[in-house]
Amino acid sequence: MGPNIQAGEVLQLLVPSGIWKMSRLLPDDLAAAADAAKRDHVGCLITEVVFPGFAWEDHAFLTKAELEKLYGGLDDAKEWLAYVKSG
Repeated sequence: MGPNIQAGEVLQLLVPSGIWKMSRLLPDDLAAAADAAKRDHVGCLITEVVFPGFAWEDHAFLTKAELEKLYGGLDDAKEWLAYVKSG
């Protein structure tokens, strides 16, 4: 994923229903954000388009318990804990 379409990068991904998704800044981008001249060009955006319609009853945020089930324990999932809701 990235802005270089000629190199085969894509600007967006299509993620099917039932798949967990997230976004985060890469370490190089975080380092660039510390530079005031580059700060306006660093960011991360996740957008979700749903159809035929959206119902909050069908929406869920990943919880710590679900993350533990996905990885078979929290030791293997430590890097992702900051991105999940407690519960």
